[in-house]
Amino acid sequence: MVNPAAAVDVIGTPHVLSQKFFDLLARGKAIQSNNSEKASIVWDVDGETYCSDTPPATITNGFTFQDAGRWDESATNPGPLSQGDPMVLTYSFLPDGTGGNGFTCFVDGESPGNSNLIAFLDGSHGAGPGGADLTQRPWFTIFRKAFENWGVLNGVEYVYEPNDDGAAAGNGGAVGVLGVRGDIRIGGHLVDGQVGSNVLACNYFPENGDMIIDTGNAAFFAPDGPENRGFRNVLEHEHGHGMGVSHVCPINQTKLMEPFISTAYLGAQEDDILAANRGYGDRYEFSTQNDTSITATAIGTIGVCASVKIRSGLSIDSNTDQYFYSFVAPAGTQVSVTMTPKGSTYLSGPQNVNGSCSAGANFNSLIENNLGFELRGHSGVNVLATANSVAAGGTEQIFNIVLNEGAGTYFVRVFGAQTKAQMYDLTIDVNELPTPTPNLCVEDLCTVIPTTNGNLVSVCL
Repeated sequence: MVNPAAAVDVIGTPHVLSQKFFDLLARGKAIQSNNSEKASIVWDVDGETYCSDTPPATITNGFTFQDAGRWDESATNPGPLSQGDPMVLTYSFLPDGTGGNGFTCFVDGESPGNSNLIAFLDGSHGAGPGGADLTQRPWFTIFRKAFENWGVLNGVEYVYEPNDDGAAAGNGGAVGVLGVRGDIRIGGHLVDGQVGSNVLACNYFPENGDMIIDTGNAAFFAPDGPENRGFRNVLEHEHGHGMGVSHVCPINQTKLMEPFISTAYLGAQEDDILAANRGYGDRYEFSTQNDTSITATAIGTIGVCASVKIRSGLSIDSNTDQYFYSFVAPAGTQVSVTMTPKGSTYLSGPQNVNGSCSAGANFNSLIENNLGFELRGHSGVNVLATANSVAAGGTEQIFNIVLNEGAGTYFVRVFGAQTKAQMYDLTIDVNELPTPTPNLCVEDLCTVIPTTNGNLVSVCL
């Protein structure tokens, strides 16, 4: 992550790799390096150099989530995990004085090596009571909130690991082990300070995830109001790379994963959330792993004339993904269900191989995946109604379907047709069955009157 205040004037484009690392390349050889923002791999193909986490031949849309670039195991989840699977990632802080020579951003002027982050943050934000328990430090909350914010937007649960044995970190660093060190290890040292390209931090891609903060940039990381918005956005941006999300362009301050830091927003935005959902599913994926009726997300009892709208953080991540929601309805009721895709059209595109930003193209996140849903009965198998007739981006609905299996639990199963992530809202309305019109006997509507000749005639209304 680069601070634009100095970076543009100095290098013109946000991420230009130091020439000395290009000089180290041999044809066909990949080395660990960094494009002044994140630890990535520089590939030399037919004499051309590329900055990316994947070989150029496999890069299609650099701004979209690369399915092979996610974590496939962690200290908590031995794997193998794949696209869309939820997981747990732990994070820890390197003890000052540890990290090793591989703990580097590969930036000109940097002194790779041991971390001094704890002392740096203690000096700028305060040390609280001090001691080994870092959760008591005033600055710990900034990190906790950054990880918590990502956690409510995708299928990763973040757990603080209070231990870190100081083993080698960064390039060639040690993997996470429960009770020993986190999957994601955070430290810092002088990278380039407030000069040069003004790097703020860098981060390694999975399955490493280690983060280095430039402790020479005291002004930027100083306390800045209750949100510490700049600090938070740097942490969340860097961990976006730590999940496997690449940079996105153009630079218009609308997306967290743009190459430059922005304080126009706090945390991940629509494009960033979509990428994380593709990689790890939505927040319900972790909490209930709701891809079967047995593990359905329980909405609870929906009373008569009541409506429940689930609207925060829902998404389908592929055509093999399905989500189940359960609700309990009383006897003598009917249900209406509405599913509304969510999204908008905005400019989105990859970062160029030389570090500059592309102009992007219109990207419509509303029509990435054509979604449908089913209403199912008590067993979770019997389909009572299906809504799957509207084109991508359109609202799917069913109206006043009689819950003819009586009081009990019913299910809504949501599914998609394409191998892309799509966000949506879901609303369930339960109402009483309409009161039937009374059956009137014929006699109730007829009157018997005598005629002039003495006969009786029935006159009906």
